[in-house]
Amino acid sequence: MFLVGVGLYGILSYFVRQRRREIGIRMGLGGDRATISALLLRQTFTLLAPGIIMGVFAALLAGPAYRFLLYAVAPVDPKSLGISALLMTLVGTLATAGPIYQATRTILQKS
Repeated sequence: MFLVGVGLYGILSYFVRQRRREIGIRMGLGGDRATISALLLRQTFTLLAPGIIMGVFAALLAGPAYRFLLYAVAPVDPKSLGISALLMTLVGTLATAGPIYQATRTILQKS
């Protein structure tokens, strides 16, 4: 789970950092930090949601095949799947919040 979180952080922070110029243009045209942050977070969730949904379905399909490796956990445990999906959503949010804050703050300071 930790490795997935680190990889997700790297990909999503790179996604936001690539758009720094666009963020600067939007702020130059009168956009405020809250609106731009909401836009980027919404776009991040459109990338995250299909991945999380596909991951849950893959776990549901592969779970019974790994029954012999699991101890005291059902192969299709809704609580574990829900916590994992929630954790990935939280990691994705935190992964983009830092670079968004840094990009909007840097652009404001250069103005």
